[in-house]
Amino acid sequence: MTTFTDDFSRNFDKSNGRAFMKDGDIFYSPNCAREVDVPQPLPFGGNPLYPELQRNGRHNLWDLDVSMYKRPAWWTIQFGWLAFFQTSDAQLKFRLFSALDSALTRHCLAGESGYKLPPRDMNRWHCIDTQLSRASRLLLDHYGLYAMLPFEPWQFGYLRSHPRHGSLMVCLEKARKWFHVCTARLSYLVAAAETREAQSNRYPSDARLHWIDLLLSSGIDAGIDKRWVDLLMDTTIVLYTPEVERAGIFLHLTDEHSLQPTVAWYALYGVPVWYPWGSKEAALHRLKVYAPLLHQLQNATTFFTRSPAEVASVPCHAKSAESTEVASRKTPCTKKMDKFFETRVLRNARKVVSETPEDRKARLNRVPPRVSAPMYLWEENDDGEYDRVLVPRRERDEMFDEYSKEQMRYDSIQNEWNICSLWGQPLPDFDDTTGADFYPGDDRESHDIPRPSFEVTAHALEDENPIVHSLSGDDSTIPERFETAVLHDLFLYFGYTPLIPLPSATVPMKESLRKNLCRSLGILWNDVVDYPFLFERPAVAAAFDFLIRLADKESVLSDDEWDLCRANRSPILLSARFKCFRRVFSTDTRPATLYMLDLKEQRLAPWYLALKHARDVAVVCRLPPEKDEYDIVEFLLQNGIPFHTLAVSNTLARSPISLNRTPNPPLRPAKYVFDGRDYLIYREQCSQLLKHPRGRAALMHGRHPWRLSVSVVPWELVYNGPTGWSSDPREMIVVTDRSSGMELIDDRLTEAEDRVLCGTYHCSTGELFYYFESNWLKIN
Repeated sequence: MTTFTDDFSRNFDKSNGRAFMKDGDIFYSPNCAREVDVPQPLPFGGNPLYPELQRNGRHNLWDLDVSMYKRPAWWTIQFGWLAFFQTSDAQLKFRLFSALDSALTRHCLAGESGYKLPPRDMNRWHCIDTQLSRASRLLLDHYGLYAMLPFEPWQFGYLRSHPRHGSLMVCLEKARKWFHVCTARLSYLVAAAETREAQSNRYPSDARLHWIDLLLSSGIDAGIDKRWVDLLMDTTIVLYTPEVERAGIFLHLTDEHSLQPTVAWYALYGVPVWYPWGSKEAALHRLKVYAPLLHQLQNATTFFTRSPAEVASVPCHAKSAESTEVASRKTPCTKKMDKFFETRVLRNARKVVSETPEDRKARLNRVPPRVSAPMYLWEENDDGEYDRVLVPRRERDEMFDEYSKEQMRYDSIQNEWNICSLWGQPLPDFDDTTGADFYPGDDRESHDIPRPSFEVTAHALEDENPIVHSLSGDDSTIPERFETAVLHDLFLYFGYTPLIPLPSATVPMKESLRKNLCRSLGILWNDVVDYPFLFERPAVAAAFDFLIRLADKESVLSDDEWDLCRANRSPILLSARFKCFRRVFSTDTRPATLYMLDLKEQRLAPWYLALKHARDVAVVCRLPPEKDEYDIVEFLLQNGIPFHTLAVSNTLARSPISLNRTPNPPLRPAKYVFDGRDYLIYREQCSQLLKHPRGRAALMHGRHPWRLSVSVVPWELVYNGPTGWSSDPREMIVVTDRSSGMELIDDRLTEAEDRVLCGTYHCSTGELFYYFESNWLKIN
């Protein structure tokens, strides 16, 4: 068999490399500066995927410590794929693995046989398990690869009952960590499959299907369909960039095995690689491309010590995997969560000030809803910070059985729940004692495993009603409230200023016209259909007459009824806020014009509000003059008006790196029929994109992205300003303010992200290739 990799030989960017000395030998990595220990060679017949053999001659699975795979090992033909093991838990945060997080936070079912997962959670775990296993098996068999994995996650016992609650919790945690090992194997197999395909392109007789086509064509029975592959492509399993930190591998360059991949191959797929570099390696001409740089060798052979006492205090023994992991883990921090609630307090204060007496009374008398109100769980991430995660509607009622009253807080102003385990004592738990041993074979054999039901049932977005004016309430006040709503919206969005005295106007008689007029102002037709006399009120008739004439380009409007006219009694041009706007321009290939609000010494926010359209400038100028930038932003977010929050570029740090792949639109074959599962996958992809801090860009974008994100993305992310600068120019807008010379930036949606949110697919007709764009969101 030929090696994977001579075709990938290339020059390295060795500036990121590092050389070090161990026991007189020099080791070098051309693509990683991480400090690592030189591993011990695997003994003959050894298997790192098995725990140590006990005295009874059996392997206790609960002795397996997955953290050991975060350290690089020497390459072997059976276990070289462990180099692709990801050192972060972030790979299981993607929607493909959503079940693995949710099941650990649920109460387990207690019965006569013990404690076990609820059937729905058990099935979801089993689906992921089976899909990963079958996908790996397809790639192994089709491409003739080798990657040994003796255990599957189900063999840790999550499919059966346990006598004690603590035993089940240990079982779930061990199985969950073993999914990391399964994803490492699949990641390696995808990389190896791509390499085999590149090699076979030179020999058409040996050509293979692309690995994606293989999964789509041969994996239907395992639930590996087009929807599952869509989710797989959004994970870091198949993302080979330096941002995805992997364990890495140690290689021998001089006596390498014929099947050992080259240094260049591992580097090509973002895997750190180390190898010894001595006189033997330096003498071989074919290895000169792998030689360390001169200054790296010099640093490796030069020692600096500050004092003998300090040297003596350094332990000489190697640290265990557990101590290394504990030392590297950051102390839990609530800085992000505290910042969120600080901003929330200010937002609530502004909202209370603008409340009407009726709204305040309704809020104070409201009984906290258990299901209908949005609910957010604050969970600790890999960095020790706490992230805010939306709890799906179907799981909200269960939270009251999982958390104590002190851990759950209801915000009546926002009508939402926030939950965090740090806020109080937990509910009494079950007995946490665990069993002493768990051996392979204690669980059911593979032929006894129930076949999972391959249904995608988890999604994080909730259906929300569009923001409209509801006139429901006391029938006696409907005429006044209807007239107030009509006059308010016509003034705010169309600049209508009623004539004094009111002229006689023609009352619209056709129901279709009345319905369209109400729709234009966001008023529910069902609220007024039974009250035709509402349109006969003089102020309403005059207002709708103005709107009809405004839509007719042949009509002539009076200066006194439109505030865009200079001769109007309160023209926009003379408002104090209008004078604070000025035009700024983006530095894109196609420069965009923005209208930036600069309140100068009255400015409260650390950023500048910028609107995308001149018509929105007029709307903002019509808002009450006492409203500051935060009040204006809240109004824009409530109504889906697009805008930016521009901050001076040199005051910002690097934006959090997004590992969302947002690839080209998914491909569907000819005559493919979309169904509900496609919709759920679409919702999963949207949720994955929006939960990143840059999801605020969707909230400020307006249109469909705003509709999808308005109930998911915390508004506080917008108030806090841009997440930072990005090395990808598509992720930010850069603006030059010519009057001050400032360079300003803000987050924005990329075209690929916009396609994901809009539900764009590549659909083949069988004859031509065209775009099909579907908006899954139902808007009334």
